[in-house]
Amino acid sequence: MGLWLLSGWSARAAWVAALGFFSILASASLYLALVGQGSCGCMGHIEVHPWITFTLDVAIIGLLAVNRPTSTNINGVYWRRQFLLPAGGAGALLSVFAAVCLLVFDHPMTALQRLRGESITLEPNVADLGSGQLGESRVFHLQVTNLSDRPVCIVGGTSDCACVATESLPITLAKLETQPIEVRVAFHGSPGQFQHTFLLYTDDKLQRVVTARFSGTLVPGER
Repeated sequence: MGLWLLSGWSARAAWVAALGFFSILASASLYLALVGQGSCGCMGHIEVHPWITFTLDVAIIGLLAVNRPTSTNINGVYWRRQFLLPAGGAGALLSVFAAVCLLVFDHPMTALQRLRGESITLEPNVADLGSGQLGESRVFHLQVTNLSDRPVCIVGGTSDCACVATESLPITLAKLETQPIEVRVAFHGSPGQFQHTFLLYTDDKLQRVVTARFSGTLVPGER
């Protein structure tokens, strides 16, 4: 998208595609911010708050609106042809990339996680605790998978009054092995939806810290 915009080729089509693209990003960032997620997840291990990405996306949409191309061919056959050519090229490149990933890796999610540099993965990505009252405790399990080609030890994790992730630790995962760990959490904070993070610590040099998340709804207690 960036190269297309910078090239100036089929500027009207590039403007429409960029406007739609950043509108989708802004909507996703707004949703994540409203549900209380602490990071948009778009920068890998670097946490960026969704309100920051939402503000950036809205600013880009504003700049696109101000710098609208002057071409009037947007409804013509010429515009459709000029739009389909780069869109088709991008689709072809993505298809080739996806085919290579499927040939090299057994599972597409494994390919994406390897590309992001993740040797340890968690399932589910966000554990849903449902609804609970202040002080109520819940227990859930995470499936931890070692995608690296060597054993990895989960040596510790968060342990405080709100979340204890150390009761099943330490554990050692062989290559491509999956094991469950038990996590105990307590509902706290203000009534409404929430999403909190906790950490697992490993002896893997490429991924010393694994960030896990759980969500739920804190309901007012009975008076």
